[in-house]
Amino acid sequence: MLHHRRAARSGARTPGLRQRTLLRFLRTVARDASGRDRAICHLTYYAGLRVAEIVALDVSDLRLSARKGSARVRGKDRTVPLHAQVRTTLEGLLDDLGRPRSGPLIQPRRRRSVHPGSR
Repeated sequence: MLHHRRAARSGARTPGLRQRTLLRFLRTVARDASGRDRAICHLTYYAGLRVAEIVALDVSDLRLSARKGSARVRGKDRTVPLHAQVRTTLEGLLDDLGRPRSGPLIQPRRRRSVHPGSR
């Protein structure tokens, strides 16, 4: 941890994912992730949002069009521009959700109930 603090203060880059690993991750997300999970990954990578900020997003916080988009982030009360890939992903997620006007953007996963003796 001390090493990272020194690196940040001196202006040196902190270690991150290598380009090849990052591209592999993004391809896997595009191929295998649900719309919800894809939105979480894309908001993290392309918009730089933290998980807590993503979970706090409301549908009404989004402004999307074909050429631009933004998200109002609570907590720090800032507006973040959205990359074209994020806009496409969010449009798909909103379609899956039935185009709500408000409510949480990221819905909790529905878990199957497991009861003894039932299938």
